[in-house]
Amino acid sequence: MPSHLRRTIVPPPQHLQGLCHRALHRGTAIQPQSAEGPQIAAGKCDDLKWNETENENDLGIVEAMFRQRFRVLTTWSWRTEMLRYLIDPANAVTSFGILSSGVALYLALRGHIEAATAIGLWAMLADQLDGILARKTPGRSPDVAAIGKSLDGFSDIIYGAVLPSVVILALLEDSLASLLIVPLMLLAGSIRLSYFNSYGLSNGNFTGVPLSYDLPILALFFLVRAWLPENVFSPLVVMAFILLAGLHVSSLRIPAPGRAMYLGLVIYSTLASSTLLARAFLS
Repeated sequence: MPSHLRRTIVPPPQHLQGLCHRALHRGTAIQPQSAEGPQIAAGKCDDLKWNETENENDLGIVEAMFRQRFRVLTTWSWRTEMLRYLIDPANAVTSFGILSSGVALYLALRGHIEAATAIGLWAMLADQLDGILARKTPGRSPDVAAIGKSLDGFSDIIYGAVLPSVVILALLEDSLASLLIVPLMLLAGSIRLSYFNSYGLSNGNFTGVPLSYDLPILALFFLVRAWLPENVFSPLVVMAFILLAGLHVSSLRIPAPGRAMYLGLVIYSTLASSTLLARAFLS
């Protein structure tokens, strides 16, 4: 028999295996409409095979067979397909951090920069917590982890670069210094996160100062603002964050935080946030 007419057993394309896994993960019932269709036993999507195609390289035929011979019935609306990933504890915490950053941005744009910094610290703490939860969540599926990693990157850039930039922009108002510092902070933050997402830790160390340092440092400036002359405070913040932008993209090795540092960060951020919020609402 000519090879192009030979029946072969063809493994499905990888993205269809992923579709099968996701369908079973969210409680979808997959029912064959033909006796010749693929066989799924006990949710073993990796063993999914088609037994009737003429060309094992023709993935289009395989996909067409999958979609024609299977009827996918799901209790989830397609509109909630993306939102189901937020059920994961780590992703839920990351989402809380993004929402906190949104509230902080609103406050900063309304001129409440100390309150904005205080709420931003919540987003920073959420970023510290989500990684711990992700590592401790048993049976976390690869697709949930992939969404979480991407979501965490967006959270980092918002609270670590965008929010401090907007707070400093509101602090400096229309000065030319803001035209220098804001684009510089955004660029440095983007480069820093791109490098980290590509290379990760190096022997347990960060390369460059992490963006998570920005809001605690900014909060410290606001905590001591009352003891500094106003004509000194703003230039000091500008110089500090120009230096910090440079440190973000430097080759400096910063040890990843351990348990003691996490505890200290939580205590400091809680006290700083409470103090700044109390000052903002009582003034």
